[in-house]
Amino acid sequence: MERLRDTETALGSDLMDTAVQGYSLLKHTGRNQGLDNLVKDLGVRFFRRSPSSAAAVEPEPSPAA
Repeated sequence: MERLRDTETALGSDLMDTAVQGYSLLKHTGRNQGLDNLVKDLGVRFFRRSPSSAAAVEPEPSPAA
């Protein structure tokens, strides 16, 4: 079972790497092809916050049961 989890994790990592590479390519070449809206929409998914701003955000309280 552990090998299956490891394989699944590796596959997910490979998929994410490929998606980031595709987004980067689209960012650099898509602007000249009229794909600005697509780049903007995908940018929401790949937006990175700086570590300092992520630490400053307080988590929302979980609802009481």
